[in-house]
Amino acid sequence: MKHLVFAGVVALAPFSAIADTYKCEVKPDTGHEDWLIPSVTFIEHDKATGEVVVFDGLIKEIYGQPIEARISTDNAKRTTYSWNVSGLKVGTTEGGTAMMQNIVYKFTIVKANLQARTSVKPLGFLNTFRGKGKCSIV
Repeated sequence: MKHLVFAGVVALAPFSAIADTYKCEVKPDTGHEDWLIPSVTFIEHDKATGEVVVFDGLIKEIYGQPIEARISTDNAKRTTYSWNVSGLKVGTTEGGTAMMQNIVYKFTIVKANLQARTSVKPLGFLNTFRGKGKCSIV
């Protein structure tokens, strides 16, 4: 885990000094969701340009570097970021593998206390996975 945190900070280092970088530690609402909800997520939001990048263990595994995110809500109370991950191979109950073509992530940070909430929706599946935790500015 220490290597992942270090890799995340190093990966985000080249971005603007005026950007806010959040380190968010999140736990899934139930124990069966930890494979889709990474325990640590880095979000860098450059307020001058509006650019947002995210990085976590799943993104590292699939892409090897941070990916772009969008701001879907930004008001006085919270900011919600969203991004998509595609190409995740998962095991099936029959012992084979399947490809999750598109997974939609929504990640909300409450501005007053940096509480975090996330929802993860693999498109084409009925499930929506949720988690919550806390962010800090690094």
